[in-house]
Amino acid sequence: MRSELDDIIKTHSKVLPSVTLEMLLDHFSDHQIMSVPQATAHDFRWFWTLSKNDTSANLLPDMLTDAPPDVSSNALPNASSDTPSRTLDALSVAPSAPAPNSSDTLPDPPSDTPPNLPDALPDSKLLYIAHMDAAHQLLQQQLYAFVLVLAIGDHLPNWLAQFKNRVLVLRQKETLSYFTVLVQQFFVQQLIWESQLDRVVYQDGSLNDICEVGCSLLHNFISVVDKDMNLLGYSKSIAPPDSFLAQLVKTGCAPHDITDLQKHFVKRKGISLIEATPESPFKKLYCPIFVQGSYFGSVLMSCTTRSYSLGLEDIFNIFLKRLTMVCTSHWRKRIKVEAPHYFFFSKLLSGNTINDAYVYEQMRLTKIPHNPQLKLIVLELNEQDWINRQQQIIKAASKINHGNCYQFPHNGDLLILCYAEDSDSQLSHRKTTNDLSHLIHQPFGLTSGVSQIFENICDLDMAYKQTKVALSLKNTIQNELYAVDEQHDKSVFLFEDALIYCLLSEANPNQRFMRFSFSHTLLQKIHQEDIANNTNYVALFWFYLHHERNATLVAKRLHMHRNTVLYHIDKLQKRFDFDLSLQSAREKMLLDFKTFFLTSGHESVKRVFDTLEDN
Repeated sequence: MRSELDDIIKTHSKVLPSVTLEMLLDHFSDHQIMSVPQATAHDFRWFWTLSKNDTSANLLPDMLTDAPPDVSSNALPNASSDTPSRTLDALSVAPSAPAPNSSDTLPDPPSDTPPNLPDALPDSKLLYIAHMDAAHQLLQQQLYAFVLVLAIGDHLPNWLAQFKNRVLVLRQKETLSYFTVLVQQFFVQQLIWESQLDRVVYQDGSLNDICEVGCSLLHNFISVVDKDMNLLGYSKSIAPPDSFLAQLVKTGCAPHDITDLQKHFVKRKGISLIEATPESPFKKLYCPIFVQGSYFGSVLMSCTTRSYSLGLEDIFNIFLKRLTMVCTSHWRKRIKVEAPHYFFFSKLLSGNTINDAYVYEQMRLTKIPHNPQLKLIVLELNEQDWINRQQQIIKAASKINHGNCYQFPHNGDLLILCYAEDSDSQLSHRKTTNDLSHLIHQPFGLTSGVSQIFENICDLDMAYKQTKVALSLKNTIQNELYAVDEQHDKSVFLFEDALIYCLLSEANPNQRFMRFSFSHTLLQKIHQEDIANNTNYVALFWFYLHHERNATLVAKRLHMHRNTVLYHIDKLQKRFDFDLSLQSAREKMLLDFKTFFLTSGHESVKRVFDTLEDN
């Protein structure tokens, strides 16, 4: 008999119910509870009954002779179907089903084999039901076993103190089989309910579907709203219990006046208990919902028909897990409309290898030019920003780079991918800094990390790493600015400002990241144009930096007029939109020259500077 239970649990362990000790305490609230564990953090997946005098005896509940409900059915709960699920019909237990008659008895089980727990279900996840003597023997043998103990009379043995956190003691006024059927009813009811919730999730049901199934066991009104307090779903079989929720259902959005209840919607993370008030004389359970690290909305359950208890909160938490899955599906449908390429960018950020054909097709569907220049910006948003100001921040960010950008959340950040034609100045750091200062920092007080310009969309993960490096070193960059008496309240942090510190701090630098960080420089473009046009702006640039912007010395070295030197330098600065009066800009250009000398080879460098001797 026990081997049959092992096989069933191994096959169906993933769909067994979750029953906490607090839920059991609620279930046995009408019975006399004589001892409760001090530690109530227990979670059970199934139960097992021991005979009165022998821990090797066992009892297989009738329910286990049939498989747990099939959650892969094509029918959603409450939907009409010509062929209802046989398993659900066979196992259905009404929430208000009467307790078994105390005279009912179950046959004494065989006692020839000690109960060895199946590998699929840990000992601590099985609830044992036993008389006092059998419970004592079991607790001594099984180090993690938890037992529902039935006690006769008022006296409790001293040995209970040794196992006080592994026993729940009830006064036995009925037979052992009576309590077994009570537990069986509860586990089966929970199993059916969770299976129905799973069916909604797997069949891509609506938020109304999941709320309706949820209230069938929670017996309370449930509502789900988005971040803007628009109603997304609610339990239609239960009437809204107060004027606020009635208005929410009637109009589809929260009233305009800001009530104390509304403030709770954006206050905390995790399940919160909202106490009763004169206007709303019942407790509520509230929880915000986050999808992909972004605030999606919130769920509220009004504890009217079924009063609040820790057991009810545990059941609500089980419901929340499935509700979040449905919200994730709903969010994905909406994000595909608002940002149709979100998942393409998300895959790129994962750093996984992606097929070239897939990249080409996805790029064809975007507004990004064929030969683009790209830049990634990351805005640091905390939880309250996502909850309270997400819509305003996204609206403001959509104006960056004249609206030529995509915005999407990732790991709690808001990312902005800017794009442009192969332009020399459209994505300049000066323009980006001005945009972020006026659109983001001044109204919202947010800081930003900015990557270098890059051309290959498959390097998006490297650009993201650059933004995070810049933000991680923002205090160091601020210290440097303070030391040179430049801008003190910097809000936009460029990777180029952090590059030298990144090189100094990386003991074993990522080679791909290092190559990417030097893959796009102004110097490379100037050098390529020098070759094509038979000019030598690289040398002019080098000597201007080498002689610390002394145009007279540069003119003498290059046999040019001083004003000619200044004219060409000014022309380059305007074309690429940078300012060599800033120390950070000069340091970056000098670092670009170091890279040029390192990677170009002796012959290439010799050709650049030999031209000066020829002239």
